[in-house]
Amino acid sequence: MNSNYTIQVSSSKEDKAWDDFLSQTEYGHHVQSSLWAQVKAELGWKARRIVITNTEKIIAGVQILIRKLSPFVSIGYAPKGPVCSKDHQDAFALLLEQLVRLSKSERIQLIAVQPPSFYEEMDDDYKGCRFSRSWLELVPTATIHIDLIAGETEILSQM
Repeated sequence: MNSNYTIQVSSSKEDKAWDDFLSQTEYGHHVQSSLWAQVKAELGWKARRIVITNTEKIIAGVQILIRKLSPFVSIGYAPKGPVCSKDHQDAFALLLEQLVRLSKSERIQLIAVQPPSFYEEMDDDYKGCRFSRSWLELVPTATIHIDLIAGETEILSQM
């Protein structure tokens, strides 16, 4: 494990550096962006971002959306995260440890993590932090592209 890593937890509404990292990383996804967190905030969710840097450059992170269901019950989810650059996958286990710590400090009773697809090969890291597989899908796993240039009739006929 690289000792030059710096870990920060952020709750800022806008995070350009994080959003730039997502746009430049192969597994970055819009549901991990600070802009998505702003959308979810309108529905009662708050965001916390765990960001790992190496010499001032973001190399890994995860945004967790948290919602209080009652005074004593909170849930969290990290759609399409954690995100880790391919050059620094050794930071992945550290990121999961920090996610567990954040969950405890935020008093989250249930946290759902729906990682990008390639993280399936990192099952051992998840199990080491007491995560277990679930059949739940919180974020769609497939995307359909619709040609908006086609007329309304043609688009509707393809449904």
